[in-house]
Amino acid sequence: MKLKDLLEKVEKSQSLDWQLITLEGEKRIWIYKDDINLRIESNHDDINNANMQEEWLEKYGTHSSSISKNYLIYHQNIVIAKVALINMDGGRVDFPHPNLKDKTVDEFEYHLSEIVSQNHPSKYLDDSNFSIAPSFSVQIVVDTGFEENEENLSTINVKRRKHY
Repeated sequence: MKLKDLLEKVEKSQSLDWQLITLEGEKRIWIYKDDINLRIESNHDDINNANMQEEWLEKYGTHSSSISKNYLIYHQNIVIAKVALINMDGGRVDFPHPNLKDKTVDEFEYHLSEIVSQNHPSKYLDDSNFSIAPSFSVQIVVDTGFEENEENLSTINVKRRKHY
């Protein structure tokens, strides 16, 4: 199966297409019901930008506790994409990092947000006057060796238009 086909499965799916499993602590895994080899994992050990201070977050009253966390998309045991979302509004939603210049959010990231969030992100999209950009960029981590260490991992940024 091609990488674009796997990412397209995620993009075209709905939250009901995924089975949520909560493990010890806050680790959560979503398994795609039509292909158990495809899953999304929250990676709470890999948190970026603790206490984000972006102005647009102030309207939710919790901007000081908003953090960026990574979600890993796997096919079998291979990470095929890494997407950072902002955990905001007291943990009610994981929202895409917006492009503040053109007031857009990435379409793929927004769709991932719809799958993994407790609350639907459309409320936050509307409240912040953001629109959805028709293209997206995901980070793909490629394992170039057999041992798990940073030297064997390389990162590729992939940009794709909505239509192939």
